[in-house]
Amino acid sequence: MPFYLEPGYRVALTPDEDRLNKKLQVAWKAGNPLGIDECCKSLDLSADERSYRLGGGVDGAAVPLKALKWRRQYGLGKCRNDPARFAQEYPANLAEAFLASGRPAFSPHVIAGWKAMGEPDLLDVPGCRGNAQATSLPVAGRRYRYGVDVAEGCEVPDDSLDYTACIVHDPIEKRVVALYRSQETPRVAAGGIVALTKRYPVDNDGVVVERNGPGLALLDRLVDAQVPVWGPRPKEIGFRTTGESRPFILGFLQDQIRDNAVQNPGFPVLLDELQDMQQTRSRLDHVSGRHDDTVIAWALALSPLARASERAEDVEPAKPDPGKVSGKPVTLDIAWELEQARLEDDQE
Repeated sequence: MPFYLEPGYRVALTPDEDRLNKKLQVAWKAGNPLGIDECCKSLDLSADERSYRLGGGVDGAAVPLKALKWRRQYGLGKCRNDPARFAQEYPANLAEAFLASGRPAFSPHVIAGWKAMGEPDLLDVPGCRGNAQATSLPVAGRRYRYGVDVAEGCEVPDDSLDYTACIVHDPIEKRVVALYRSQETPRVAAGGIVALTKRYPVDNDGVVVERNGPGLALLDRLVDAQVPVWGPRPKEIGFRTTGESRPFILGFLQDQIRDNAVQNPGFPVLLDELQDMQQTRSRLDHVSGRHDDTVIAWALALSPLARASERAEDVEPAKPDPGKVSGKPVTLDIAWELEQARLEDDQE
């Protein structure tokens, strides 16, 4: 029996919690994402609690808030505060009883909670041949972290083959704001990444590119375009993914997600790839037939191995003059601005 149906696994709600819980039920049934988000924030629901509340029970049923309050106050403590252990010992649905046996690499509860938030409105980034999308426009004066996983590319798109993926991460808001994904050759894909860097300025460390194999061709193109790239030492650029460095960067990403140190990335392809990553005996890897390109790119963007230190970029910079970024005018295509205005109108 699911744990939330057991009468003993309930804690009474306060009047405020009861009121917000009823508002959340109305918003969920009405399919109102803004109302759902507002209520979840007011109730201080974590990503996995949100996932449970919004259809995480048997056959998509909502797990009662009283049961989630018991889970938070007592249940997790019985399981060493390990959500995967709790799911196995106190399952909310049939699949949860087997979460731990599948050995997912990244917290399934956090990812499920992120997915329950719904897909964000995505903007096509001009100049990237339709291969890049963003969840928000660049912020004046802000610099962004970049991670790039490079594939060989192919003439005819084939989803069984790898993609070149580039993640643009906002160090202030702690979330992914743009994603580039393409099966074009590295030199062609580099053109799209160059276009991204003109809109989202690169942070002081430079673009972190996996230099294994085809990465060198992409690096050459970025250098030719005078895009700052990261290197471990002078006259050496790119990040070498080895048997030692790969587990480290992915392990750091695991910690960031588990500790809620990063926000929901929103992009469905990235969430799916995170969900498809498994912990095997020897390494973290994607399940057969799936991809890990965007996951590796995000790990590279965040990796402390590619960061000299946590500097002032993690502090909100002083606001520059309107319309300026580092003293240069901000130039955005008219279509880009019109699309953003349309999305804002839709939300009002």
